[in-house]
Amino acid sequence: MTELKFSPPLDNDSKPPSKVGRYKVVHEVGRGGMAYIYKAYDENLDKTVAIKFLKPELISGDQYLERFQREARIAASLEHPNIVNVFDFGYEQGWYYFVMSYIEGVSAFKLIRLFGSIPLPDAIRIALDILAALSYAHQQDVIHRDLKPENFMISKDGLVFLADFGIARPIFGSVLTRVSQRVGTPVYMAPEQVRGIPLDARSDIYAIGIALFEMLTGQLPFDGEDEIEIGHHHLTTPAPAPSLINSDITPAIDLVILKALSKEKVDRFQSAREMIDSLQEAVIADSIILPQTANPNTMESRVSNLNPMTLAECLLEMKLKQTMTSPNVSNLQSDLFYYYAPRLVFLGFVLAVAGFMYYLITTGLSQATSVLSK
Repeated sequence: MTELKFSPPLDNDSKPPSKVGRYKVVHEVGRGGMAYIYKAYDENLDKTVAIKFLKPELISGDQYLERFQREARIAASLEHPNIVNVFDFGYEQGWYYFVMSYIEGVSAFKLIRLFGSIPLPDAIRIALDILAALSYAHQQDVIHRDLKPENFMISKDGLVFLADFGIARPIFGSVLTRVSQRVGTPVYMAPEQVRGIPLDARSDIYAIGIALFEMLTGQLPFDGEDEIEIGHHHLTTPAPAPSLINSDITPAIDLVILKALSKEKVDRFQSAREMIDSLQEAVIADSIILPQTANPNTMESRVSNLNPMTLAECLLEMKLKQTMTSPNVSNLQSDLFYYYAPRLVFLGFVLAVAGFMYYLITTGLSQATSVLSK
């Protein structure tokens, strides 16, 4: 991979060029603290791709540029069916970028928002696939360090992918192993990550335990007003059994999650492979029938607390991501019309009936008052 050179930052409000290399940039599909993600079209291979652009205001410092380049290199070195594939990298017109597979679907975090929690069989399916990706990454001496449902992508066909290796590090090797500052998302940090001491594969195990807890319950085992309070919980507060929140969670699954959330690394699963084996044993012990894929369309039939307003948001968002050109506004308006129109008609009917009843009551009272006055 080409070594990047410093380039002056662009205007903060600027957008990526309409074309970089052989890729036609279509529209934005996401953004984070340091990058934008765009849907794009590979003209040579006739396929849809995703391009991650480093925000131009960040390229003046070595830290973000180095991290961006490292993410591309690490992800490109990992070839696994459950890891988002990175296959190109470059610089054009003031923008550093790398190209990766385009996943048409939603994150596990969006599914939690949509359903309140993810049904037990589907959450286990997602966890097993993410653990398979982790097991492979750990074998390549890479720890992710930022595992969370936002980074678990589920395609429209139900395939699961692990994304965002932005703060991943080699497990072994000089200064990269020596974590001098806390990195990651506080609510998913392992106790040793809170302390700022060296991490290993078991730190990822802790994070996947929290992610599985959240997928199954819609809640976090540890939360607080700020990072200090959250970190204190990670260090001292025992994790509650997830079945206390969601009674559908079976005893054996409870035990797997609680072991992953052990405060000391030696008490957790010692590898992703070991956690996979334990999850599979729990599935057999509790007679859980797993789906072949974590298909969001079939999940809906197993969810009783679907939030229709959030569903409308997700439908709109997925529509925006489905088109290769600019979003088809007429189709979006049509979808929203058919979703909201029946509800508005029903609301109008209720208001009309209420108004008519009010008229009858007030008219009756007026007539009764007139009779009494005579």
